[in-house]
Amino acid sequence: MQNAGESIQYRLKCEILNAHFIGPFNFPWRRIPFSVDQLQDDSYAFVWWLRMLHNLATIGFVREVPELAVEYEHLKELLDSEDIYKKQSEKSLQRYKEIWSIEDRWRKEAQIKSDLFFMGLLTLHLAGFIEQ
Repeated sequence: MQNAGESIQYRLKCEILNAHFIGPFNFPWRRIPFSVDQLQDDSYAFVWWLRMLHNLATIGFVREVPELAVEYEHLKELLDSEDIYKKQSEKSLQRYKEIWSIEDRWRKEAQIKSDLFFMGLLTLHLAGFIEQ
């Protein structure tokens, strides 16, 4: 893994094709490290960060990259302390609802929390940071 300007590239030599793979692509690497304080400046910060962690978890190499393991631990802390909900602005929650929500309507606080916690827990499970 190496820094290349504002993005991080993961290089892997492929013996079969006699080539190099550089990726993953289309991930907002500038969101690492993430802080809840970023939510005040950028209403999209949380949803892009969580979606990036979810997508990386489906690839399956996150435990091998220390920088990413720290991010998953941070997500786990946000879930444990419920800051994943408490420290979000209305604008940030609205962006999350527009882009990645599962619930159709958020009428009650419980629906919002279930949406946030489900995707957070699913992401941690896919990454191998929590057991069933």
